[in-house]
Amino acid sequence: MVFIKFPITYHLSFSKITDREDKVLPEKETEEFLEQKLIVQEKFDGTNIGISFQNGDLMVQNRGSYLCLDDLDRLDEYKGFTKWINQRKDSLKATLTSSEILFIEWMYWEHTVKYDSLPDLGIGLDIYKKKNDKFLNTSRVKKILSGKVFTPEILYKGKITPEIIEELLNQNSSYSNQPREGLILRQDSRNYNIQRAKIVSDKFQISSTHWKSVPKTANICKYNINFYDL
Repeated sequence: MVFIKFPITYHLSFSKITDREDKVLPEKETEEFLEQKLIVQEKFDGTNIGISFQNGDLMVQNRGSYLCLDDLDRLDEYKGFTKWINQRKDSLKATLTSSEILFIEWMYWEHTVKYDSLPDLGIGLDIYKKKNDKFLNTSRVKKILSGKVFTPEILYKGKITPEIIEELLNQNSSYSNQPREGLILRQDSRNYNIQRAKIVSDKFQISSTHWKSVPKTANICKYNINFYDL
């Protein structure tokens, strides 16, 4: 079985917050990218998880390897995920083909942003189609996951300027009373994603202290979901 790793998303060239391991689009490529019609969504600050089904069996992965579902309850980073996926397993199994991987952001713990009005713990970001070696476009992801897994709202659609990007970055998160951590910008074709890039707000400073090494605080959901029962 070939392991499909979620790809690195490059920063736009004028992104002010990067660390030494981040990849950055060159200035010319950034300019060419911004000339395209783009879809802009909020960047979520959580833990990336992949979900797929092989021969009917649920497969769960992080950025580097497959995970044993029975072990996840003992890993703080994935707190609550086992119950969450078990509640959605049947509907996702009926929805995703054996060629598709759903990538979500798992939002139980506060990382940088304190989310106080999340719609759910699992935020559906992307669906990768293995037989085509491509990610589906935003509209197809939203259609497939509708009524099953929440997907981020579209903040902007069309050609975009650095000034509009700055304006969107300076707004509060749609799911918090704090500023957005950043934005994801997508160039889509009729069926597939062509390219994605990101920018992180300069209101956030890269810290040498990882969120796992400090006292942890759970995010808050705006609907009737008790995170602490998961």
